[in-house]
Amino acid sequence: VKTLLNYWPDSTHTQLQAWIAKNVTLGNLVKGELKLLGKLSDNNELNISKIGGGGDFGNLNVKSSDFMSALSQGEGTFSFDNNNLAIQLRTAQGKEVALRQGYINFKGLDGKNPEIAVSYNLEGTLGSMLKFLQVDETELNTKNNLNPYNFEGLGNTSVNYRIPLGAGVTRKDIQFTAESTLINVSAPKIFQDKNFSEGHFTVKVNNQKVDIQGSGKLGGQDTSVKWEEFFDEKQDKPIHFELSGKLDARDILVYLPALSLTKKHRYVSGSTHYVVKANLRPDFSGTALIFLDLEGLKIDIPQFDWTKPRDSDGSAKFTVRLSDNGLVNFTGGSITGKDFKFSGKFNIKSPDKFSIKADTIKFGRNQLSGSFIKSNGGATIKLGGDRLSLTKILEGQKTNTKNYVRRKSVTILLNDLKKLEVTPGNFLNNVNAKLEYDGLVWKSIELFAESLDERDFQIKMYPNGAGRKLLVISKDAGEILRVFGAYKSLIGGKLKIEGQFEDMSVDSKLKGKAEIHSPFRLVDAPIFAKLLSFASITAIPYENLIGAGVRFLKFSIPNFTLQDGFVEFSEAKASGTSIGVTAQGQMDLDADTMEITGSIAPLDMINSFLGKLPGPLGEALSGGETGGGVFAAEYKMSGPVEDPEIMTNPLSAITPGIFRKIFEILPVFPSSRGPTPNWPDPGDQN
Repeated sequence: VKTLLNYWPDSTHTQLQAWIAKNVTLGNLVKGELKLLGKLSDNNELNISKIGGGGDFGNLNVKSSDFMSALSQGEGTFSFDNNNLAIQLRTAQGKEVALRQGYINFKGLDGKNPEIAVSYNLEGTLGSMLKFLQVDETELNTKNNLNPYNFEGLGNTSVNYRIPLGAGVTRKDIQFTAESTLINVSAPKIFQDKNFSEGHFTVKVNNQKVDIQGSGKLGGQDTSVKWEEFFDEKQDKPIHFELSGKLDARDILVYLPALSLTKKHRYVSGSTHYVVKANLRPDFSGTALIFLDLEGLKIDIPQFDWTKPRDSDGSAKFTVRLSDNGLVNFTGGSITGKDFKFSGKFNIKSPDKFSIKADTIKFGRNQLSGSFIKSNGGATIKLGGDRLSLTKILEGQKTNTKNYVRRKSVTILLNDLKKLEVTPGNFLNNVNAKLEYDGLVWKSIELFAESLDERDFQIKMYPNGAGRKLLVISKDAGEILRVFGAYKSLIGGKLKIEGQFEDMSVDSKLKGKAEIHSPFRLVDAPIFAKLLSFASITAIPYENLIGAGVRFLKFSIPNFTLQDGFVEFSEAKASGTSIGVTAQGQMDLDADTMEITGSIAPLDMINSFLGKLPGPLGEALSGGETGGGVFAAEYKMSGPVEDPEIMTNPLSAITPGIFRKIFEILPVFPSSRGPTPNWPDPGDQN
């Protein structure tokens, strides 16, 4: 082929002649023919008017140029005339690709705008075809796992060029299109470190962009992929990427914060359909939107007694900021469903340093706004809004095992929270609080609230010496006891509890005192009524027990200790005009059992007055019992708090204290409604 240039007329198609001389390095003319039409002049010069011909060639090599990579071992045919040269390729070999049919046509050679039209059918991988088209790695984003050059797979590509023929031609002057169909496409770790496989892609390339679309499996799940990248350097975000498919719950869990979620699989199960849409710069920085269809997910938050069932409607949308290293920050998000909603902003600097600001948090019985800030030193939670339910969390405190391993510290701030549910259906209102957890214990608490009748309630705990000081005050003792589920049969009164934790340990003992220091009533108190009945106390009409209630003036426990759910107390006294009660004993709060003894004194104001006379007379009348009356029935309650076994000594109710002491040497008198008493035999010498 190069030899033919020696016979090429110097003045004929010089641009074509120059192109062949520059780019064709090898080739053999197998056979050919040349047709010339012309006239001899008077001086025997040949004036050619038409030229034509054709032939077969083999082993044709074409050098790499500004518009395509080199070809070698080309075989085919060619034909030409005055205006055109057509090279028909049957086969050829490019770098990492094989050519199966194509042509290189030189058109308009006699005109002012000659051009080259090229068409190839190629076989090879996506990366090899992009390289052959000279869409190289300097033009495409190749700094991340979504680099098209990382995709493996075989396919066919149709390539078409239109190139001006002449000097000074640049890549911008070339018009080209290419379309590939690829099968068995795979790529490593393109998303969430998951491999892509079994792909089927269509790739389209032209002067402006690369467009890749297809489907396959990502981590074994069906997935669709779209990749559009523009070559225009003026575009701020020339890469448009879209990924959609199915996501298993375990892939979602990796994004949940580690704080308090050591068993994250219990919170989310099932799967979801997702769509990721990203607009990226060449260094892969930019923004992405993530859409989730939550219908296939079950979301369970047992601490708040809320579950989103699988197959119930729900959707989520997150805005993500990316860098060339991948995920940088969730900048915003919203979640909506039948009875739940979340909207907020994120600022994630690292797994151990991030913040969430929520404008709306709504699920189950909760409707809030607030923020969560986590740093290396711990976490701060701020909450406000209409309603927060802590019923399940507080119930869980009774059964949870203790934590002896120091965790990160947590500070909780409640700002103008309208309702705080502490037991089912019972609320504190208008709550403001600050609670500090040092990783082992709550080291300080400052809480102010209102109960149902808008009377003040406060809890304070703060470091004091080696331990912590505790103070609980309520202007309505009955209401606050009912709200916390401690006791529901008391109305009125003013409560004050003072105590001191011995140290800052998990097992620290609390020592303190408690009192209700203004009048209160007991109503609908079946255990108290049962106790009075067993003790044969008839000073209180039955209708008072079930109606207006029994009125007391004050109640006090001067000494109590609490440790490991076990309460011990002594010298407790409830004083009233019609009756007085003393008590001492212990209660197991975890097991809801008790072991209590004491006395019940009728006509308490007068009865106790006699017992408080000075000197031996008062001691004799009261039996030396602190707060005891002259006439009092002794009792003992043991067993379940809801239904304890009650034993009394009815006879002691009508005897002065000095004689009740004598009865203590006798067998304990059983309940008056129990089995027949085992009276001692007076004739028994023993």
